[in-house]
Amino acid sequence: MEGPLYNSRLSMINFYKDQLREFHRIGIGYFTRHDVQVTDKLINVTKKRLSQLSGVYENKLTPAAERWRKRNGSDAGSLHRMR
Repeated sequence: MEGPLYNSRLSMINFYKDQLREFHRIGIGYFTRHDVQVTDKLINVTKKRLSQLSGVYENKLTPAAERWRKRNGSDAGSLHRMR
């Protein structure tokens, strides 16, 4: 593993996942608490960035993490549940 960089990337992935949940909760056309309007473009850009980060993260999983994923379902803990 890459230590702090690995943890930082995981934190960013979680941030983008939280943002997507918030955007869907608020709804298109409404504003976030930071006065940003939720639009299709905002959601799509957020999904794209999450996908980029997740691809790098998932390529760096340890063999033990891969076995855990297989045992608990192929998408357990991954981006695919967000789509």
